[in-house]
Amino acid sequence: MYGHKKSRTDTDVSSGQSYAIAVRDADHLFEVMAVRHSKKGEFFTGLPRPPRPHDSPIDAHASLHRDGKRHWKTHGAPKFNCIQMQKPNQHFRGTAHLLSQKIVPWHPRDIGVLCDPNTYTDVFEIPISDLRDGEIITRVSVDLVSPGYSPNLGPDIRVLRQREYQEAFPFIVVTLYEVTC
Repeated sequence: MYGHKKSRTDTDVSSGQSYAIAVRDADHLFEVMAVRHSKKGEFFTGLPRPPRPHDSPIDAHASLHRDGKRHWKTHGAPKFNCIQMQKPNQHFRGTAHLLSQKIVPWHPRDIGVLCDPNTYTDVFEIPISDLRDGEIITRVSVDLVSPGYSPNLGPDIRVLRQREYQEAFPFIVVTLYEVTC
């Protein structure tokens, strides 16, 4: 699902909607994050990282399960940041953060995962010219919201682009924003 060999989680979510977050750099579209909503009502956000020689797969991802339990996981280590959130069902109200990541201009090429738009429901495309590193940094965030709510991204941010995907409930919101360090 995130640029490595298939795991049990990959097959669980493959039947729902999936969204890529990708950076357009010249003629290449590089995947930097993926979001999936399974038919079971669970949400998964992952960072594509291809396996490197002599390294274990990173498999960095966040999960929000239908019972409302959220966790992050990476490098095959035990789950961390495990918290109980509201269940992502028809009673969901407000907003819930899944995962965010800093994206610098060289990051997409260094990761090197090409995005195939045909494998996703939609692609949130970011022009490389939108990415910054220095006093101002660029971040991308994936959040869940109910109608009338917006992601809580913190103070002093400038939203560059944002898309709300309403195929699932709660809605998935992807935001590209700048923040001053």
